[in-house]
Amino acid sequence: MLLWDVLQSCKRLGSLDANIKQSTIVTNDFACFFSENKGINRVFFNGKMAEKVYQNKVLLMLNNRFTHLEYQCLPSTSPANATLNLEQKILSWKVIKQSVVK
Repeated sequence: MLLWDVLQSCKRLGSLDANIKQSTIVTNDFACFFSENKGINRVFFNGKMAEKVYQNKVLLMLNNRFTHLEYQCLPSTSPANATLNLEQKILSWKVIKQSVVK
């Protein structure tokens, strides 16, 4: 299992994703990442913002390569995400362990 952030860098005031200055976003090189890690078949996002940035910026650069990948957005682990309590977040994130065991 590998862990990698969608964003390589960005500027924001504070820690909230909502405060990310969109014009400063630089994404990681997923084409290179997926090419070097051919065993990856599922991508999990830590919240809606990561999924949105990936869909809007990364997918365009992949040019329909890596179409075998499956994507799933999980609830943000941030304490700012108060819609779920810790136990609910843990339960949601267990899908990763289940996908590795298969």
